[in-house]
Amino acid sequence: MNYRATAEALKHEKFMYLAESGPYARPSRRKILAQRIESITAQENTRWKSTHAETDENPDAS
Repeated sequence: MNYRATAEALKHEKFMYLAESGPYARPSRRKILAQRIESITAQENTRWKSTHAETDENPDAS
């Protein structure tokens, strides 16, 4: 489910960027896109690490 949420967030950013709307209605829109995409992927990586750390601590939980 986390991957799906991340995919949907990335898709949202894509459409906002293409429409030049919201935060992308500025001349620096490519820089903003890169920052926002990096933030989304960093959050996904953090969630993944957290999930796998919990599984490693309690192997019977899966």
